[in-house]
Amino acid sequence: MTTHLFKITTTRDDVQVGWAGDEVGEALQSLSRALIDEPVMLWQYAVRRGEAGLEVAPHRQIALFRNGVLRIEPAPAEHPIVAIPPRNRG
Repeated sequence: MTTHLFKITTTRDDVQVGWAGDEVGEALQSLSRALIDEPVMLWQYAVRRGEAGLEVAPHRQIALFRNGVLRIEPAPAEHPIVAIPPRNRG
């Protein structure tokens, strides 16, 4: 699966997150549905310097609550996107 970037506008601020899906439309629909049921843990993305230059990579995990979300839209990536880290199993 491919990691897609989304800009989420909340009542407080905007945040850029990554969500996996084969296509951007599928990923957007999946993220929207996930928010309906309960809070969602997401990776916030930010630009950093990687080995090959600038890249958009996971920065930190955040929780997103549906009552604060106003809009979700695809975010263009100006640099290569680093995949979402695999889930820790413990």
